[in-house]
Amino acid sequence: MEFEVNLEEATSMRTYGQISELPFTVSGIYEFEVAYKPARRWKVVATIPLAITHEQPEPEPQESEPAD
Repeated sequence: MEFEVNLEEATSMRTYGQISELPFTVSGIYEFEVAYKPARRWKVVATIPLAITHEQPEPEPQESEPAD
C-alpha cells in the first residue's frame, strides 16, 4: 500500500491505518517497511517486526437436542 504525504505543511504528523486482511503463509515474524521516495528510488527508514502465530480455535461444544 502506498500513499503520499506532504511534510512541508506540517511540523508534526501522525498517520493511522487499518489493514482489513493480512495474507500470510506460515507463522513467523513479518517486517513492515517504512519508506519514502525522495527521488526515483524508495529509501527505507524503518522496519517494524510483527510476530504472527496462527492457532486453530477450539471447537465449540454442540448443544444436544432434548430427547422425546
